[in-house]
Amino acid sequence: MTTLFLIGIKDSGKHSSSWWMMVHCGNSEQKEREIMSKEVRISVNSVDRTTFEVKVEGGSTTSHKVTVAPSYYQSLTGGRVPPEELVDASFRFLLERESNTSILRRFDLSLISRYFPEYEALIQKMLD
Repeated sequence: MTTLFLIGIKDSGKHSSSWWMMVHCGNSEQKEREIMSKEVRISVNSVDRTTFEVKVEGGSTTSHKVTVAPSYYQSLTGGRVPPEELVDASFRFLLERESNTSILRRFDLSLISRYFPEYEALIQKMLD
C-alpha cells in the first residue's frame, strides 16, 4: 500500500508556491520502510494576457510555457482568481500525478483534461 500526503504552503511571493510531498511506502505485511520528502517550488510569470512561463524547482529544474485561452480561464474560475493562480494550481495538480520532467515544456492548459479527465472538476475545487 502506498499513501501520499501533500502539504501545501503558499509563499508570500507573487505567484509562487512551495509545497512538500511526503510519500509513505509500505504494505500490510511489512513495516513502513521508506519515507521520502521533497520540496517543490513553482514560479509563474505572465508573458502576456494568455501566455505564462512556469519554472518548477525540485530534484530537477524545468521551464514551461503555458497558454490559457480567456474563455477557458473563465469557464474554470469564473474570474474569481488571477490566471497565474490557475496556472500554479494546475501545476500542483500535475505534480501530484507526475514528475516535473514528465510535464510538457509547451502546452495549452486545456490539454491537461485530455490526459486527466478529472482535471477540470478538481481544479475548480482546488481554487474554491
